[in-house]
Amino acid sequence: MTKNIVITDDCNFERKNEEEFKDFSDIVSYIATNQKHILIHGMAGVGKSVLSRMIKDWYNQNGRELIITSSTGLSALNIGGITIHRYIKMCGDKGIKFDVLIDEIGFLSGNDFFSVVRLLKNDVRLIMVGDLK
Repeated sequence: MTKNIVITDDCNFERKNEEEFKDFSDIVSYIATNQKHILIHGMAGVGKSVLSRMIKDWYNQNGRELIITSSTGLSALNIGGITIHRYIKMCGDKGIKFDVLIDEIGFLSGNDFFSVVRLLKNDVRLIMVGDLK
């Protein structure tokens, strides 16, 4: 079975073999220099978590704020973040002022997703990660 990871906005990065998965620096660079919302999806084991950590590291190294969230508690623990539900409650009416990475996006309900979108302030983007079925 072929493992793919696809980064979707107006372009795709597709990786199809093990060798291609070892270096995500081109993808991190693209994400870092682009202000669009990003969807990263692929099957289990393709490196989405590795890529998420690299994105988080890039933000930290460049003094930018990235809120790390997940749709499930266990996933939030695994990536060193909090649940998106908790983050929505923390923001309240103030809105979301920093870029947000949401892991396990496929487990987020439509209502919760639209709650996030409604809270977004100008120039804030979503980096959504998951395996969509």
